[in-house]
Amino acid sequence: MNGRIFVGIDFGTTNTTVCVETNGRRRMVVFANGSYLLKSIVSYKDKIPKVVMSTEITDNMQWSVLNCKRLLGVPYSPSVKGRVSCYNAPLFQDPSGLCSFRIVKGGTTVCTPTPVDVASLIFTEILNTLIRQKVIVNENDISSVAIGIPAEYDHLQRDKTIEAASIAGFQNVHLINEPTAAVLSYNDRHQFADEYVLVYDLGGGTFDTSLIHCSHNSYEVIMTEGETNTGGSDMLDILADYIFDCFVADTGIDAYLDAQDPTSRAFQQFRKICTDAKECLSECEAVNISLKCLYVMTNQLSKFKNQTLLIHREDYEELISPIVDQTITCVDRLLRKAKEYHGITSDQIGRIILVGGATRTPLVERQLKQRYKIKVMKDINQNQCVAQGACIYAKAYNNLAVFNRVTEGDVCIVEKAPFSYGVALKGDVVYPLIKKGDKIPTTITKVFTTTEDNQDSISTAVFTGEGTRAEECTFVRNVVFKFDERLPKGVPRILITYHIDAANILKVTCAHQGDAQTNTLGTVEMMITWFVCFLSKRNNSVLEESKVFVFDEDGVSAATSFRSFSQ
Repeated sequence: MNGRIFVGIDFGTTNTTVCVETNGRRRMVVFANGSYLLKSIVSYKDKIPKVVMSTEITDNMQWSVLNCKRLLGVPYSPSVKGRVSCYNAPLFQDPSGLCSFRIVKGGTTVCTPTPVDVASLIFTEILNTLIRQKVIVNENDISSVAIGIPAEYDHLQRDKTIEAASIAGFQNVHLINEPTAAVLSYNDRHQFADEYVLVYDLGGGTFDTSLIHCSHNSYEVIMTEGETNTGGSDMLDILADYIFDCFVADTGIDAYLDAQDPTSRAFQQFRKICTDAKECLSECEAVNISLKCLYVMTNQLSKFKNQTLLIHREDYEELISPIVDQTITCVDRLLRKAKEYHGITSDQIGRIILVGGATRTPLVERQLKQRYKIKVMKDINQNQCVAQGACIYAKAYNNLAVFNRVTEGDVCIVEKAPFSYGVALKGDVVYPLIKKGDKIPTTITKVFTTTEDNQDSISTAVFTGEGTRAEECTFVRNVVFKFDERLPKGVPRILITYHIDAANILKVTCAHQGDAQTNTLGTVEMMITWFVCFLSKRNNSVLEESKVFVFDEDGVSAATSFRSFSQ
């Protein structure tokens, strides 16, 4: 293939979009359904599972999985189990404690895909589409791919996203927070200069809001808030409940929506009608829907007399106002923190950018304008801007990571660490070195010492998470450095440095600080994608005592012996 190829993916809860750059030109990918929107739905109807195209929704939905993004890296719980209609398949706890789906045909379980399995099939469809359209010959032709993810994703959710894309065959995969990607897309068109921008990203299943300072091609994320389980699919559930309740009230039929089989054809027809109605109410003042599928679903077809239900936008907006209010609460919280920690007030914000399909609901824009009195922008398709920004980032990352240079026009992003990096101390206490919210790139150095005479090595372990104990955090990797000089315990001053650079590489460096000079004992690099470590090993780890102390401001803290994991 001629030239370098970059791919940006907005992997959404309900829809997925892809932007590709070839020969210096970017374009949105159109899929086999004739749309740039690829449904994030996988059908297990046939022996070989496949992504459901929009024209096939009703026929293939009976054994399909929806909204898998919401469950990537999510521990199983009774509250998650209860939302079968949201995922269209029963859930159960897999051996790792995470959620998995159960596909049942004729009362028999035929397969148990994980959310990663489902997501990987969506990524596979993207890769195959690029091959069919002769954009690439195979995955090796892609120089770099970036995937937009919710800013509030934790380490495991990010790790599972990378895993799904890797299973599909994508290489050189990087992650970018969705609000940041959206700003890249808008700045590419508008060229912001020294301006604060608030991103309001309400998608199918997640909500993110970020305050970002933009200056030409430089971006600094000031603050981020969000909800990983709030979005358009919740609006759909509320509308479906309302329509069904109206049906029961008008007919007197004794039935409950939660008692219906979510895999039945009639139920899928009902969900499709609700989806179409929700989308129509974003453009129209009212919509009239047929209730025939509800009579079929409740085994009352003989009573159907062409009944319809008229739904006004005003009624719909009243139904979904609690969800919009919840997002506004997140924005308020972000603005309070921005003022408290950074002295930034709402009147310093130049514009609000709308991102995500659910922001098409007029209530969202109206509420934002009334509350904050800030200009609202939506001139880039809300479903496309994250994919476009991710594509821009894929190219910028490739220039930095592969060619080790920043050329004119390349972007520079200063992010916030989405979680803390730390090491475990004696008693399984985790001591953070890089804290959640720290600017990236960043460098942190702490001084340690030995706990035994004549030690010949220094051992530390990298952890992520906000817990105060090792079992509450995620182990990333154990790092061991050979010691250059054998000295009595407590005498050596060992400098351990954590550095995350602009190319998203975590470097752990260990040095011995002597009286005359400091000798570097070694440096270990861990490739990360927005703080996801490819070398992460969470299973089969053994906790061992490591012979290291940490110095506090007054000298040696005698109660902080390190512990580390070995694989």
